[in-house]
Amino acid sequence: MFYKHKWGYKHLGETIANIDSKIVGIGCMTDSLPWVMLATKYAKSITPEKIIILGGPGPSEVCYNLLSTYDSVDIVCIGEGEYTLLELMRTIGNGISYTPRDLLNIKGIAFKHGDRVIVTPKRERIQDLDALPFPAYHLINLKKYYQVTVDTSRGCPFRCTFCDVAPLWGRKVIYKGVSRVIEELKLLNENYGVKNIHFTDDTFTLNKQRVLSITEQIQKSDLDIQYACFGRVNLVDNNVLTSLMDSGCKGIFYGIESGSNRILRLINKGFTIGKAIEVVINSLDYIKNVTASFIWGYPFEDFEDFLKTFYAITYLDYFGVQTRFSRLAPLPMSELRKKYENDIIKPLYFNIYSHTILSTQDLPQEIVEEILKHPPIYVSFYWFNTPNLQEKLNFIDNYYKLMG
Repeated sequence: MFYKHKWGYKHLGETIANIDSKIVGIGCMTDSLPWVMLATKYAKSITPEKIIILGGPGPSEVCYNLLSTYDSVDIVCIGEGEYTLLELMRTIGNGISYTPRDLLNIKGIAFKHGDRVIVTPKRERIQDLDALPFPAYHLINLKKYYQVTVDTSRGCPFRCTFCDVAPLWGRKVIYKGVSRVIEELKLLNENYGVKNIHFTDDTFTLNKQRVLSITEQIQKSDLDIQYACFGRVNLVDNNVLTSLMDSGCKGIFYGIESGSNRILRLINKGFTIGKAIEVVINSLDYIKNVTASFIWGYPFEDFEDFLKTFYAITYLDYFGVQTRFSRLAPLPMSELRKKYENDIIKPLYFNIYSHTILSTQDLPQEIVEEILKHPPIYVSFYWFNTPNLQEKLNFIDNYYKLMG
């Protein structure tokens, strides 16, 4: 991937510039945004006439500041992009003769008009996900990839204060039909030989009867697949776990987020650490790879709360659970970011303690400089000023040195 190499953004920029199309669309998550923005600048330096459209959570959440700062992106699609992009293409055609005024009536986009950034009215959520065509799998060499991602629903109804997934979706979940899900799995398995699936639903186990129906249909269809999914500890029981196991589930991910019940209450998780540990360990009897994720660095997390999280991690590690430990990120649309705006501080460093996909290596200097130049755009790379910060960092450092 482009972000794994020190000069990766230039490689991506050259790829964008060399695409045989006047218009290029790029989907982008929050943690890859600085790479993508440097890549678009590099691409525009090669082919300034290229029209670049960004979409995805990364640019959607900071579209105004992004377009105010960068000239290398022409349009941002905000939220779901399928119908927005279709309308855009019908409006701008081959990209030769359109003007910004042509975009004013398209919902769910942001663009520059002169020196002003225009954000059009919000586009309504797509209500009928079954009406969308399958992804253009025939344009991709799927054999190059270990697994393929599939979503069976969009949205999250919960109110976890550290997260901005639910606000992005308006806290509403919209489902694909079970038959549609099975049809897509059949297409991938039978036509393209795909055997490893990752369901990207924010909470695959949200609707118990629907999960049981999907898993039952997977078994009846005799599909040669295995899959992983996201669960929630208060939304699984032995019946659900059995159905997951019998239908080929080999991995489940639980977001626990703290070992302290006080913190769990403050971030609205809706369960206790005792319940979480019980469910996670029980899941090992059904599913091979069970992952539990924890976060540190809340602006109201004292050292005792922090230690309770470490106790939970070491306890689950002992039983064979795969644990993740990440620093809290001030995600742009999260409640915590808004409430504790004045407690966001410049990152002390960018390395193993980062929340990003690059958590095992230092960030390239150009990326660090870009993040530090534009805090409103890259706020998720910053830190909350958590109590006992240095004491926590010392503990983490000593812990990982001890563990090798």
